[in-house]
Amino acid sequence: MREFRFHGIYPMLYAFFGHSGRLDREATRRQVDACIDAGVHGLAVGGLASECNKLTTEEKRQLAEWVLADAAGRVPVSVTISEATVSGQIDMARATVDAGGAWAVLQPPPVRTA
Repeated sequence: MREFRFHGIYPMLYAFFGHSGRLDREATRRQVDACIDAGVHGLAVGGLASECNKLTTEEKRQLAEWVLADAAGRVPVSVTISEATVSGQIDMARATVDAGGAWAVLQPPPVRTA
């Protein structure tokens, strides 16, 4: 993983959906490129007040993977981990690291699990 100096502006990206009701790949790509072209210092995905409790696990993972792929190491990317179980959070954190995430924001599971 490339080292980054964490500073500056990290906008929280939107989860755009198409007419089909599924995440919109091209809109995500355009959003990442527009933010980077505008000079942001990094990107954040999975907002605590927006997407984290509204997207399915697969949608959250897909969105994070797309953003990380589109950022392509040009800027660091923060991913919010908000799965409902500890094991789900561990899986998502591993997927984030494997895809190149710079760091994770951990939202505690809403209920206690074994």
